[in-house]
Amino acid sequence: MPVPPKKLDARAAAAIVAERLKKSQPHLGWQFEIDAATPALRIGDRLFATFEDSAAGVLARMSEPGQPGDDDPPVLLSASHEVNDFAWDVEIKASHLGTISMHALRRNAVYVVTREFADFDGKVFPVGTRLTYVGQNFCAYHGGYTIQFDEAIISLDAGDQVCSRFGDYVALESGSPAGNAAVPAHYEIATSGELTTIEVELRDGQREQVTVLKGFEEMARAAFAKHARLCQSKSGGPAPE
Repeated sequence: MPVPPKKLDARAAAAIVAERLKKSQPHLGWQFEIDAATPALRIGDRLFATFEDSAAGVLARMSEPGQPGDDDPPVLLSASHEVNDFAWDVEIKASHLGTISMHALRRNAVYVVTREFADFDGKVFPVGTRLTYVGQNFCAYHGGYTIQFDEAIISLDAGDQVCSRFGDYVALESGSPAGNAAVPAHYEIATSGELTTIEVELRDGQREQVTVLKGFEEMARAAFAKHARLCQSKSGGPAPE
């Protein structure tokens, strides 16, 4: 009788990512805490990648303590290719640590245009324009990026100088608060066939639930976080952590 494949757990996922980082980024000073209660990979106190077991798989997240805006929501890992995708994201984040790159913008951080530019569609963004980052998409067919901010949507060709040297055109707004002030307190994730159900518990104890197709989990988690901020701004109450 064939032996069933071993279920992916937090320690195994952390070990896979660690091995990749040892080979690709030995110069960055990665520290590996694979056997900790919550396995973690870190560059000092600047960047952390942590792994937690859940009923649906491994919840992996990256965090940059004290940085403006919000860390990305946790990612659910249940297969080896998803671990490899997360490892790639960690490499990208680490390679741009301490700089502003289009590939490492932080959700809800406020950026200010420091050098005027026009995007692929001809929209001009003058010096002083404030941009609050939401997210981005890459279209392989067109070879371009669509970057969404609260104030505008920017379209860039992958070969454009603004795309490759984004930090030459924008800077973090002075005094931007360090964040994750409004990220929901807890996620519970369950899968059934092609559907994923995400239930969120906010700091005030309220619970909200949504069911989405597999592959859209991150979008749903980001929507929850934004909804929490809107509720906070209307009520004046504390934001979930």
